[in-house]
Amino acid sequence: MTGKRVACVALLLLLLLSSALFAACTQSPIEPRGDNEEKPPQNEAPLTGAALVETRCSQCHSLDRVSREREDQEWLEHTERMRAKSPDLLTDEEARLVLEYLQETY
Repeated sequence: MTGKRVACVALLLLLLLSSALFAACTQSPIEPRGDNEEKPPQNEAPLTGAALVETRCSQCHSLDRVSREREDQEWLEHTERMRAKSPDLLTDEEARLVLEYLQETY
C-alpha cells in the first residue's frame, strides 16, 4: 500500500471508531427518575456528594474526568452544563451535594 492509501484507511478507521463511541454515549437516553422530590427509602442513608458522583456522573463518563482540579466557579459552570445535558439525573438537592463535594475535594 502506498503511504497516501494507508493514511486514508487510518483516517477512515478513526472516523468509524469515533462515530461508534459517539453513538454508544448518546444511544440510550437516561431514564427520568420521576418526581424530583423523591426521598430515599427510610432504611437507606441519604446519598453523599461522593456517592452521587460515583453512581450518577459515571453513567456518562469515567471518574478520571471528575478528578481534574478546577476552581469553584469552574465546577459550578461544569455541573450546570452536565445538568443541562441530563436534567433528570439529579434533583436540585443532589446537584448541590455534588457541587459541594467537587469544590471541596478537587
